[in-house]
Amino acid sequence: MEFEPTNEDLKVWEKRIYDSREKRLRDEEAALARQREIEQKARKQKIKTARRLTAVFIVALLAILIYEFQKDIFPQTVFLAVQTFSSSEHAGNGTNLGSSFAREIADKMSSFDNVTVMGSSSIQNIERTSHNPTSTMNSLGFMYILKGSVVNKGATYEVYVNVVDTSNKDVWSGHFEQPASSIMQLPKEISLQLAKVMGVKLTDQAETNLKITGTTNVPAFLLYLKGKEDLEKRTLSSVKEAYIQFTQAFNADPQYANAYAGAASALLVKIENRWDRSDSTMNQTEQLINQSLKLQPTFPMGKVAKARLLSLKKKLSDANKLLDDVLSQYPHHVEALLAKSKILVKMGNLEEAYTIINRAYVISPRDAEVLLMEGYINTFKGKFRDAMQYSDYALPIVEDSSRYLSETVLDFVMADPDLQISSGGRIVNACTQMVRNNPRDMKILYHQAQILQVLGKIPEANQPLLTMRSILQNQLISQPRNADAMMNLALMLTRYGSFPEGIDMARRAVSISRNDPSILYKLAQMYSVQMASHKGAKIDATKKSEALKYLGEAVNLDYRIDELADGDFFNLRSQPEFLTTIQMQLK
Repeated sequence: MEFEPTNEDLKVWEKRIYDSREKRLRDEEAALARQREIEQKARKQKIKTARRLTAVFIVALLAILIYEFQKDIFPQTVFLAVQTFSSSEHAGNGTNLGSSFAREIADKMSSFDNVTVMGSSSIQNIERTSHNPTSTMNSLGFMYILKGSVVNKGATYEVYVNVVDTSNKDVWSGHFEQPASSIMQLPKEISLQLAKVMGVKLTDQAETNLKITGTTNVPAFLLYLKGKEDLEKRTLSSVKEAYIQFTQAFNADPQYANAYAGAASALLVKIENRWDRSDSTMNQTEQLINQSLKLQPTFPMGKVAKARLLSLKKKLSDANKLLDDVLSQYPHHVEALLAKSKILVKMGNLEEAYTIINRAYVISPRDAEVLLMEGYINTFKGKFRDAMQYSDYALPIVEDSSRYLSETVLDFVMADPDLQISSGGRIVNACTQMVRNNPRDMKILYHQAQILQVLGKIPEANQPLLTMRSILQNQLISQPRNADAMMNLALMLTRYGSFPEGIDMARRAVSISRNDPSILYKLAQMYSVQMASHKGAKIDATKKSEALKYLGEAVNLDYRIDELADGDFFNLRSQPEFLTTIQMQLK
């Protein structure tokens, strides 16, 4: 049968076949497209998953490598010295940014448990007196040195730092940058980065304190840095200047806790050195401390200042607990250790005081205050040669080595015959030079007589004593109620061998100034010298009793560790009642 194209049924049938075939082809193509899309998505997902796994693996590997690398860089226990950073300029108020940044970083790192950072005072003294500071620091056990430079770029400040080992090889370096308006962030950032690099485990409180800059006010921050720089010099003029800087700092930012604590610390130095012991200064100090702790109750600077004030008020137990709290968070805080050692001496706990001051010495081995305290505690323990050793460390760094020899070192030498032989000559020379510069200085004339007498040079010793007598007698003619001149004359007469005359003069002095601790200390000294008879080293019980009596009164009024270390107390310090007397007065 033949199909005709004009047959309508045929045409419809052919069209259906054609449409069905086209639909099937389209469906097959769509199915293939969907399959290709599914396969493409699957491939992409596999690639993403593989990439994520690869990234996680790389991160984990890098973390392991960094950890292992850091372990290779620094041992578990690190002794680090932060040298003064180089700086092209000073800030507007004269602040040396190089030394200030180094000081701030060292202070912040005092909370690191496995890192011992050399005290900033030792750094300054070594850099001032050593021809090769890095070598000197290494020789003291600080095997890593942090060096740096501060660069002012105008709108920004950049700090480049690097840690070197004993071979001066770089073991770590870093670069930090902050806008000039955020300059106070730099010491914090550097300290935090060093903590990470060294694997330091900070307590939550220490980490929080480390991250706090204290102020966002740049002028206040620079004033504070200048105040710390001046305070470290410990002279009357520098302490006065430090107080001004700190005061201006908290006036610029009334929320700056450490500025209040710094001002209080400056006043405490004046009080402790007896430059100003007025009630108004004590009250002002307490107000500044309270304001500092109100703003930042966990900051160590305010807590240490409060402990020092409590010690002055004889609240020794409270002061000691407060310092223990500071040291639990900041185990390498030199100022806290130094303050605690002094409190323990006052409490009569020499062994613990010795342990604490040794901890301070390990951290800051060229800090003049730490070395002096080492000398005093060793003197009280009868270890005069050890006391002398620390004095030898101090001599190159103190401001006036002749005065240090003729006053401090003399006290250690007078108690030890071997030290008299080895060091007596240089003390005599120092006294001679001091007398030549100021022939009317009663203290130096008396020290000159002391050292000459213990060396057996009696005729030579009489010369400064007779000079003293002439000056003091003339002074009493014009000032007949000058108790200090009377007491100096009483000591002179005792050294000259005129015991009864010395006692008479001392009694006159006490009748005028019964509650003056300086008079009472000298009175106890006089009886301490007189109580040892020249015949058979026999002790005069009555004079010993008088010496202990007046010593107890003196320490109850004003505890002075330097007075208790005086060479004239050698006879009394050898008696068991000596420590008992000064301890009982302070319980």
